[in-house]
Amino acid sequence: MSSPELDEASQSVIDFLNANVRKKDENNITNELKKDFLLAKKKSKEKKRKPNKKKSRILGRRERKKLGFYTIQRNTMKYSEMTPLNKVWCEYMSQLLELDQPVPDYNSKNWEQFSQTLHKADFHDNILTTIPKKDSIFEFCVNDIKIMILGKHLCMKPADRSAKRIKSYLEPDLP
Repeated sequence: MSSPELDEASQSVIDFLNANVRKKDENNITNELKKDFLLAKKKSKEKKRKPNKKKSRILGRRERKKLGFYTIQRNTMKYSEMTPLNKVWCEYMSQLLELDQPVPDYNSKNWEQFSQTLHKADFHDNILTTIPKKDSIFEFCVNDIKIMILGKHLCMKPADRSAKRIKSYLEPDLP
């Protein structure tokens, strides 16, 4: 079909629809005629391409080592700069263990809860001068209260320590 024949055919379809469609739907005729209808089973040759998503790549160990993530410069930190962290830790422990109230006795009902809370606490930023070992006893002070904990309870990662229950009714097995 040529262009004038196509225009004439489309105009005759529009006239037919205007004559046979209800008055209130006549406004929708032009909108409906602008839509494309797929009458055949052919697919269009144009394929819609999805935009390529770039995957976020995690740095490997060698790359992190080359960038210097594992090197700690000795001159950057000083002991005097880290002491305020210990004060923050002491406040954390006093709130966690509720040290404004009297510490429960070993034989009391509240001792189990106190020891579990102490065991699950985060011990980063406290002042310990030795490396945690299984057969050691560690003492640290929080607000003038001396707390002793066995080394075997400190020799695990803090995340593992918070999930595991210790048995406070057993006697400590020291060499």
